[in-house]
Amino acid sequence: MKYIIGLGNPTKEYRNTRHNIGQDLVFTLEKVLSQETLVLSKTKLITLPGYINESGTALKKLFKNIKPDSENENILVIHDDLDQTIGRMKMSYGGNSGGHNGINSIWSHLKTKNYFRLKIGISPEVKKGKDEVHDHVLGKFSNEESVLIKSLLPKIKETIKLFIEGDINKAIEIANRK
Repeated sequence: MKYIIGLGNPTKEYRNTRHNIGQDLVFTLEKVLSQETLVLSKTKLITLPGYINESGTALKKLFKNIKPDSENENILVIHDDLDQTIGRMKMSYGGNSGGHNGINSIWSHLKTKNYFRLKIGISPEVKKGKDEVHDHVLGKFSNEESVLIKSLLPKIKETIKLFIEGDINKAIEIANRK
C-alpha cells in the first residue's frame, strides 16, 4: 500500500492557502484519480485531522510500527515549500526540513527522515522578511498564482501515479524537471 499524505490545517479558513497546498492537492487527487480504480486500490490518500505544525502526532498514530532505520518507500508527504518559487515542485527522500514546522514535527515524532516528500513551491519572486513570510504562507493564492499551481496538476498527477506504480526514479525525474 502507498500512502499519500497532504499536510494542511483542518479548518475552512485555511483552505486554498499556500500552507495548505498539500492537503488541498490530496482533495484534488481524490477527484482526479477517482476513475482509476487500480491506482486507488493500491493507495491511501490521507489528510491529517490536526494542525500542520502537529502533523507528527497524527502520523505517529497512523504508523505505529514505523522503524526509524527502515526504508519507508511507501510514504509520500506533500507539503508547501518556501525554497521553491510558485509553479515549481521537487520530490526528495529524506533531506532537511527547510524550516517547515510540519516536517519538523513528523521527524520528531516518527524519529526518521526516511520517506518521500513532494514539495510544492509557494515562494514569491521577491524574498520577504520573517513577519511577511508568516502572512504569505497563511495567505490565499492570487489569481496568477492559482494559474501556476493549476498548471502543475498534470505533472503532479504523473509523479503520483509513477510513485504508486513503484517507478520512483521516473517519479523524481518528472517532479524535478524544470
